[in-house]
Amino acid sequence: MNCIHCSSRAKSMPDMSDTAFVCVIDYLKGFGVSRIELFANDPILHPEILQQVKILNDSGLEFAILTIGDNPDNPTVKDTFWKVAGCIDKDRGGFVFSVDLTEEDAKHIMNDASYKGDKSYAFKAQTFWEMAPELQRLGIKARINVVITRNNVTSVSEIMERAAQMGFAASCCFVQYQQPTFREIVKNGHLSDENLTAFREFIRASELLDEGEVSAVVERAKKIVSSGNFSAFNAFRGNDPREGDIPETTLSAMRDQLIALKSRYPEHILPSEDFVNGLGNAGFGCLELLKQGKFPQMKIGPEGQIWFCCDLHDPETARFHLHGIVSNSDAPNLLLRTIRTNPYIWLCAWANPCDFSVNHVQYQTKTKK
Repeated sequence: MNCIHCSSRAKSMPDMSDTAFVCVIDYLKGFGVSRIELFANDPILHPEILQQVKILNDSGLEFAILTIGDNPDNPTVKDTFWKVAGCIDKDRGGFVFSVDLTEEDAKHIMNDASYKGDKSYAFKAQTFWEMAPELQRLGIKARINVVITRNNVTSVSEIMERAAQMGFAASCCFVQYQQPTFREIVKNGHLSDENLTAFREFIRASELLDEGEVSAVVERAKKIVSSGNFSAFNAFRGNDPREGDIPETTLSAMRDQLIALKSRYPEHILPSEDFVNGLGNAGFGCLELLKQGKFPQMKIGPEGQIWFCCDLHDPETARFHLHGIVSNSDAPNLLLRTIRTNPYIWLCAWANPCDFSVNHVQYQTKTKK
């Protein structure tokens, strides 16, 4: 929908072929994966989405499809959504929606002819609230995710509670945007002596690399920055830090509301108390994931590429494809070593840390029994 807050508009990705899709499903099952999600940008726009749903139904995996479910300029999208909904295995499949506004606020914005801002948030929210009763009636599982910004912070608990009351799962995350240090580096096109010292000490403090590896990562990072090619970074997050400019007192009140809400709906409100208490902070980025060597939300590209995360499309990990991982017994260990010494990941963890909830929350979808 060309949403102004989403950097993915600049990305060009081919549709995944049926052959690649079947291979991905088979490979992931072989690795013990039990759940997958289709996302980016809207999977129901894929020309073979109904065939993909059939493949997922037959796979035995749990799955979900991240979708808007409609398009303001293309009414056929909603028809496609309901066709998909009619084909989905209700025991294993479901949908995920981005819902950042209450039903009332979404309707108000959509009906306000004088509103000059971006209506995409309101359109997505209104679409879900309109579809929710029918999804509930049909017993189709769904999860909503609320992106917390200064525009909706006082409504977050109300949005999530309404979804939980309807029997759906609810998650949330803090709005992600380019961090000040990263923006400075992009603007300057180089790492200053001060930057280099801080970057080197950040890596050393992790105790994940030996001194030779630290120096190698720093040198490669310098070349990445000086090249001026930052296309690998920020595939999805926005670039407006004002969206996260929320007073601490307001954040604290929201955290308390969410923790109380989780106590009332423990099966439906997914974020842990620790995660909720960290909302509003820059986050640890990928550092803790690197330390534990476990990556609960690996991303698979349309041609089977292994992308470390949805936001970082770096060439280091994109060299690995699922078919290569399967055919080469040492490839999984090589992938892990590549991740551990990847200068793109280290630059992002230091200069541009995020707190994407996918690294914390074991996602699921719920519906009323």
